[in-house]
Amino acid sequence: MAKNYTRTYKVEGKGVNRLDASISYSLGGVNYFTYKDEPRGYWFSLQPWEKEGPWRKFAAFSGVKMCILPCSRQSAKRFEEAKGMLDALIDEHMAAFCAENALTLLGDGYEESER
Repeated sequence: MAKNYTRTYKVEGKGVNRLDASISYSLGGVNYFTYKDEPRGYWFSLQPWEKEGPWRKFAAFSGVKMCILPCSRQSAKRFEEAKGMLDALIDEHMAAFCAENALTLLGDGYEESER
């Protein structure tokens, strides 16, 4: 079963040329960077990065994430439900995220991947 769905947008900004908007499943538990307990379920995230040849360069703590669909176990039905929420989440959060991080979207197109 697929646990991650990602849309990659081309952007322009300082040290960044791509922006991933993704839905993924997390088992939850303690986040060892923040020491907070995170719920189990499906999460939405925005992560800027730079593509340089075959390499991906990320800056630590540069993205955002939020639990959008808490659930006790992963299932195909819940994954499809979480994927269906992606367009609304992108509309709601991407413009503000790009403005905060001085990013400019280059067109409306994106690449999809599901793992």
